[in-house]
Order: sequence, then structure tokens, then C-alpha cells
Amino acid sequence: MIRLTPIEERIIMTHTIREATSQDTQLITEFIINLTGKTISPIHVASRLLNMLDLPDERLYVYVEHGRLQGTLGFRIRRSEGTAVTFGEASLLAEATPRQQLADFAEQLASDHGCSGIWWLSCLPSEPGALTADPRHADNALIGSQENGYRFVKQFL
Repeated sequence: MIRLTPIEERIIMTHTIREATSQDTQLITEFIINLTGKTISPIHVASRLLNMLDLPDERLYVYVEHGRLQGTLGFRIRRSEGTAVTFGEASLLAEATPRQQLADFAEQLASDHGCSGIWWLSCLPSEPGALTADPRHADNALIGSQENGYRFVKQFL
């Protein structure tokens, strides 16, 4: 078993990915405005977070590094009617640094929930930080995925 010294542990633990809470409303609002240049109301963000509490298969995660929010990951489980097949559905809005960590986290969530794969929802190529359908701008998180309309599908099986 490898043991880390406290200094190594601090260096490695520079970020956290956790479920968003109502206390994150202002941080999420400012993050979206700064990253996309689009206005969003804190009331809208708070309402969305509150609505997610009633949805057992839908969550929003935040990536925080050194006390600064750098990314969000929307994740939900999609269940096919009449079959036992489930897929994770993920949307990512992030600065460049945490994209791969958030993508890996989403795939782990899908795997932990027994999903057959993951659907990556894409945003418009003009939206900064977004996964995009344009192969010239494809994010590393999409390697192994196939374009499928407005989403990318990565099969686990």
C-alpha cells in the first residue's frame, strides 16, 4: 500500500468534484455568466437546484479548485421504456483544465449506476467550454464516442 506524505496529499488534492448545493447558487451563476457571456438569474439556478432534489436520477456536480468553481457537470440516468437498458446522460460546461476530470467522473458515475454507456450532450460550437459536434473541436472526453445527432454516445459494453 502506498502512503502519501501530508505534503504530497495536499498537492494531489487541489480539486474536488461534488454534488452542487443551494449554497453554490451564486458561484454557479457567476461561473456561467463568465464562461458563456450569457446572463442567467440566480433565482433560475436556485430553482433548478431545488427541482433536482425531487429527481432521483438527475444531479449537478461542481468542480472546485483552490476555492474557485471551474466547471459543472449535469448528469442524469436515462432508462429505456420496456427494457432494462440505462444510459448516463452528461453535459459539461467547464474551463479547459477540469474537462477531462469531469468527463472521467461522469463515466465513473455511469459505470457505478450500471449504465450501458454514456450520452454526451453537446452545446453549440460557439459556446466556450462546451463539448461540440464539430470533429475539429472535439474534446478529448469524446474519444471512443460516435456522433449521434446532438449527442455523442460512448458504449461501455
